[in-house]
This record gives sequence, C-alpha cells and structure tokens, in this order.
Amino acid sequence: MFIEKQISTSKRDLDISKFLVKIEHSYIHIIQLKGRLCSYTYEPRTSDLHEKLEELKLRIELLCISHLNLMTKLKTPVNFIEVPKQQVEEQIREALLIEKAISAYMIMAK
Repeated sequence: MFIEKQISTSKRDLDISKFLVKIEHSYIHIIQLKGRLCSYTYEPRTSDLHEKLEELKLRIELLCISHLNLMTKLKTPVNFIEVPKQQVEEQIREALLIEKAISAYMIMAK
C-alpha cells in the first residue's frame, strides 16, 4: 500500500512538472511575441490596425497574468487539486490563438 501511494505521488509530481514546463514555455514565447509586436516595424498605419494592436496587447497582458497565476498554483503542489489539466490546456490554446492573431496583424501591418 505504501508503494502504491508513493508511485501515485511521484506520478502526480511528474504531471505537475510537465504542466509547469508547458506553461513556462508558453509564457516565454508570449513575452517574445509581445516584444516583436511592439517593434517599430509593426507600428499601426491605420486606425483599424491601431485598434487591433491595442486589442492584442490587452489579450497578451491578460494571458500573461493567467500564466503567472497558474504557474504559482503549480509550484505549490498542495493546490494542484485546484488546477485541472483542462485549465492548462485552455491557456495553451489561448496562447496559440493569440500567436495566430499576432501573425495576422504583422502581415497586415507590413
């Protein structure tokens, strides 16, 4: 019984590590995209592009805050029960959507 409990605990620790690495990589990637987006190369030339840029910046900031909150929860193993796998996957999906939106904006801004 003790061995089974120890195995399940180590499996949970591996899951936490895996999720934490995914979120950290996503966070770093979003920060890099934000830096590229704020480059003078992609300054908005029209009011529509300006609105799109402001919307993207807001979405990036909200996602960064969500990522940081989730990383804090994952680093505290006691709270892992509160952080379902689905929440991690949702944030990764949102990061991919923002990445696509940034790419579309960069194409329009050039």
